[in-house]
Amino acid sequence: MESINEVEFTGSIVDIYSLQDYLAVTLSIKKYAEMPKSEQNIKDYPRVVWFGEAANALAGKLTRYDYVDVTAIADAALVTKDGKAIRRLTLVGKEIKPAKTRCDKYFGIAPDIGASYDYKNIVKLRGSVVQTYSPDNAENFSKFVIKVVGARSFSYPEIICYAQTADFVKSKLTVNDTVCVTGTIQTYAKEQENGSRSHSTSIVCREIAVVKEQA
Repeated sequence: MESINEVEFTGSIVDIYSLQDYLAVTLSIKKYAEMPKSEQNIKDYPRVVWFGEAANALAGKLTRYDYVDVTAIADAALVTKDGKAIRRLTLVGKEIKPAKTRCDKYFGIAPDIGASYDYKNIVKLRGSVVQTYSPDNAENFSKFVIKVVGARSFSYPEIICYAQTADFVKSKLTVNDTVCVTGTIQTYAKEQENGSRSHSTSIVCREIAVVKEQA
């Protein structure tokens, strides 16, 4: 079965970093809509990168605070940091275009005044499970790694699970299962002892479906 690796965002551009053959765009996206109202104003800040000709073609054409639709690939690989192997996630851009306002989406006409947009943050993956991890001392928490097609070769994204999805990983998921997964990108910033801030990007699971073998 063909693997799927798709990430979709709608949000506003808050930062653009451009070099020859490299472009990074950071978006501001409101958190998952089903979160408690007290947390709905918290935002994620995913960074999407383009390389080579794709980066050069976009250079100078994007503006901060523009609302855009972005499609990307979740490209993950093992790297070594401070002597430890970690799975680093890079969001490799495929397409970026102006987002439609709600008025344009729902009625096909641009608003004469005002501009309101629907935020989007969704990860869609289909692939085979290569690893599961459920620490004994952490309730309602598990994670697993799946193999999917990547930007250049294969990608091995790690998916973090909480509550019911974590219990499912512990009790039902096994290596070599083919799964369909939906999730969201979550970003974190942590202050280091030297005063600098480190940033990380993760995939948080929302749904898991195990693909049954056809008789």
